[in-house]
Order: sequence, then C-alpha cells, then structure tokens
Amino acid sequence: METHLDQQRLGVPLGSSAGPRPIGRDYFKLIGAVEYTRKMDDGAFPERWKECDLFIMGVSRSGKTPLSIYLGQRGYKVANLPLVYGLPFPKELYELDPRKVVGLTMEPKVLHEIRTNRMDEMGVGGAKTDYATLKKVVRMQELYAHITCSFSRATLCGCIIV
Repeated sequence: METHLDQQRLGVPLGSSAGPRPIGRDYFKLIGAVEYTRKMDDGAFPERWKECDLFIMGVSRSGKTPLSIYLGQRGYKVANLPLVYGLPFPKELYELDPRKVVGLTMEPKVLHEIRTNRMDEMGVGGAKTDYATLKKVVRMQELYAHITCSFSRATLCGCIIV
C-alpha cells in the first residue's frame, strides 16, 4: 500500500524497520489517557474530572465525544459533559481550572441538520420532539450566554468557546 500511495505509514519512522520497539512508560501513559477519556464520556464520574488535561462541554451532537477520543489517542486525558437545557451543572465543574475547560459550539443550521439526520438514522424522524428543530438548536446554543460560571477567563461563560 505504501508503494501504491507513495507514502509511508504514520507512526513508522523513516529507515526504521528493525522489529518491534520495547514498550515503555510513554506507551502506558497513552493507554491510560485513552482509557480515562473513554470512561469520562458524557459527564461520567465527575469526582474524577480533576484528573483531566482538558474538559469539553457542548450541546448534543456538537462533537464532544469524537474530539475527546481523538485527543485521548494523542495522550490527553479528556472528560466531556453535555449541556442540557434546564439541568444544573455538577459542582465538580466549578472546581476545574478554567484554562482546561472548552465549550464547543457550531452554526445552528449545521447542528440542526446533524440532529435531523441523526433522528432519521434512528428511524424517529417524524417523532413529536423539538430536539432537532432549529428553534431548539438556537436555544441550546444560547446556553453559553446564560451560564454563570465562577471561571475567570472567558468568552461568554468563563470558558474558552470554540
């Protein structure tokens, strides 16, 4: 495949084909980060959030889990929390270093389309719910403007909004 694509596989240094490398501390640190990230998905285990390198919040379907997994595979311990309208944040969120907290957002029309497609894929596209309506999506995105965090560094809510 490498010859066909005229490219070398990622993770294989040029000129290095001398068999497997010994497993070291870095390997186990990476595996620990992946495992931590997997366990901390969707707001799980708030008592362990203080161990994270990065904390991601965002509304449903904003990409929290895929981004968390991607970063976890690069050695970062990542926890994430869905923003749910009307639910208070766990107290552990306020105990985090605000420099570690990132809020994900996206254009409401794009999020509306993603949610609508998700409902269709699940076979509930015609269900009586406002989950995928543009009005609900805009309202959810506005949550950032109403969050009163104790964070000192901020765009809207004291966390970094991306």
